[in-house]
Amino acid sequence: MSNELLKQEIERAMDNAPLQKALKKFTSAYPGNRAKVYKGYDFEALRDKVHEVKSYARDHLDEVMAEFIKNAEANGAHVFVAHSPEEAMDYALKLAKDNNVKLCVKSKSMASEEMHFNQNYEKAGITAQETDLGEFINSIAGDTPSHMVMPAIHYSKEDVADLFESYTKQPEEPVITKEVKTSRRVMRPKFLSAEMGVSGANVAVAETGTVITMTNEGNGRMVATLPKTHLYIFGIEKFVAKMSDIRYIFKVLPRNGTAQNITAYLSFYTGATKVVTDPENDTKEDKNFHMIILDTPERRKIMASEDYKDIFCCIRCAACLNVCPAFRLVGGHVYGGSIYTGGIGTLLTSFLNSRERGKDIQNICLQCGTCNTVCGGKLDIAGMILKLRTKFAQEDGLNPVHKFCLDTVADRHLFHSMLRIASVAQGMITKGQPMIRHLPMFLSGLTAGRSLPSVAPQPFRDILPTIKQDVPNPKGKIAIFTGCLLDFVYVDIATDVVKALNMAGYIVEMPLGQACCGAPATYMGDVENAKKAAEMNLNAMEAEKYDYIVSACPTCTHALRDYVDFFKDNPEMLKKAEEMFRDMGPMFSGESDMEGMGESISNGLEVIQENGKTRIKVNAKNSEVSYVIDGIEYAADSLKNGIPDEIATVNMITSPTNAKKSYVVINTKQKKGQFISYANGVLKYKYNKQEYTLNPEKLEEPALIINNRLTRSFNIDPVQIIQIRPVSELERQLLGAPSAQVIIVTDKMGFFF
Repeated sequence: MSNELLKQEIERAMDNAPLQKALKKFTSAYPGNRAKVYKGYDFEALRDKVHEVKSYARDHLDEVMAEFIKNAEANGAHVFVAHSPEEAMDYALKLAKDNNVKLCVKSKSMASEEMHFNQNYEKAGITAQETDLGEFINSIAGDTPSHMVMPAIHYSKEDVADLFESYTKQPEEPVITKEVKTSRRVMRPKFLSAEMGVSGANVAVAETGTVITMTNEGNGRMVATLPKTHLYIFGIEKFVAKMSDIRYIFKVLPRNGTAQNITAYLSFYTGATKVVTDPENDTKEDKNFHMIILDTPERRKIMASEDYKDIFCCIRCAACLNVCPAFRLVGGHVYGGSIYTGGIGTLLTSFLNSRERGKDIQNICLQCGTCNTVCGGKLDIAGMILKLRTKFAQEDGLNPVHKFCLDTVADRHLFHSMLRIASVAQGMITKGQPMIRHLPMFLSGLTAGRSLPSVAPQPFRDILPTIKQDVPNPKGKIAIFTGCLLDFVYVDIATDVVKALNMAGYIVEMPLGQACCGAPATYMGDVENAKKAAEMNLNAMEAEKYDYIVSACPTCTHALRDYVDFFKDNPEMLKKAEEMFRDMGPMFSGESDMEGMGESISNGLEVIQENGKTRIKVNAKNSEVSYVIDGIEYAADSLKNGIPDEIATVNMITSPTNAKKSYVVINTKQKKGQFISYANGVLKYKYNKQEYTLNPEKLEEPALIINNRLTRSFNIDPVQIIQIRPVSELERQLLGAPSAQVIIVTDKMGFFF
């Protein structure tokens, strides 16, 4: 598939209003619901145990599988180990033929989909009836799953009603309870008349030869108990060694998958049980119980790879999909193959189903790492996708245009010269605006549907020498790493960082040999240029000369920390990478031994977002707390209606004049003020029926506070503005911004502490 075709898939998904509504509804509710069911549990400890029992089974696979087969067969099961989907399908077809099967009822089984089970049975004249409600809906629509746990999440109740009407030829109301009744009415006769049932396994226990299935529908149990012949299909990744191992998986899987404490049905099948063959005479026979274990070369290849072997620790909970921002936008049909979806689906698709599809969809991963934080098997999903991206780049080569761009960026002198030229040449495009909305000719696609920031008139490396760093008795010296954006685009952020560090008692220097952090090359699989950037920056930063290294760009920060992994075989560069890592200090931990850096930031503020609502919890050490909401001060006891739910920014600041008083400074998402225009450096806006005019770029000191950041540049898209209003005197004092005149809040905000 070409990039263009994938883009078209993405655009169709994002234009699909019902799909967008369904994805937003589920993914918005999921985090809060998941947090509730984990209350009282140590998730990190649980997933450590899941990883432990799954990796043990992986590392002792042949031993574990042999024990499973021995125990399963001792209990009357027939076990077949298939070394390809074709072998597995041949066995399943022979089983059906030998038992004169005309109708087979199926519970959810992704392994069976690797075999194209349904299609092959239909070709043989056997009806393969999906009984899982989601899979049943998909089968009527001729569709594939869009989620590994909720395969029909992309359909609305209205869609389902239409599909059921087409299937039953009877009127159907778009009411979920009635649709469930319809599915039961359709399925019950099939359960009773089917000659064979087919199931997938969540876990297979070697110690007892038991296969276990978790479901929320009774279909799974009826598939397993009513037909005389029962076939289980699962891969070698489903094994655990002992029955006691399952407790960890069954505590995590439902909580992660659907935010439930436990599923409605938890079914254990150990060997061939009795089945009623003649209800009138209560005649029973031993069930014809079979298992197909998929032990394919592809699975063995995964297991043997140090880079990817942890895929076997996946429990198929699909939590990685539930929190993935890319999945939320496009769904599983785009971000997935025909079977497996999302981040883990990218890996499984690449190795088990379609290398080409995996190669396409790995580009959708944003490398945010959110999937890693919720993974029930403690997989580094984002890291494995990045390794996969690198693997594809090495095997197939990079797009020539992309490679040219990365090579250009890797040449520091050339790239910086081009950016300096661009800062001058862009004038005819920007027309004085901070955002580039329309690039010309062949570059126009870059600004289709989005705006790009313009290059700053002067790079930060030229500005830093002009900043007066008046720091009496400095505590130490800090190197600032700016990367490309802070050096050549967002220079005001870098300037603010220097001033903040000066206030904390540190002198700031910028090693001029630094260049791009290498993240673009890393995230596109260009290892050569990524390592080149790493080596260049490590030599330039001279970490041993500085007390700390500070980066204000999160992407750069991640990239710098990854340098340690680049030089395992280069002792000299590894030492430099470790020195840089040390000087960057603890990440995201809230810890710092930089005395004075946390003096104005209270540790008593907690912001919680649940179900679209925002709660603020204040545990101030100071005796008195006041609130400043949209510039207006309120005593804590005067907030009779509470704090507004829709909050854009929140800070907690100690009063500059009274150490016993703290202020919680809040900007809400309530519309205040009206943006009029920004042209030729002049900002016009209206507030409380009064019109204001300001030329911020001509003032000696920065006059704009945009999303809690003091700046003189109006470098935002006006469409995003929620609030625009004059700064109050109290806000100037609290925010340490005596020159500030205008506060602007946009809808692209997070929380700042």
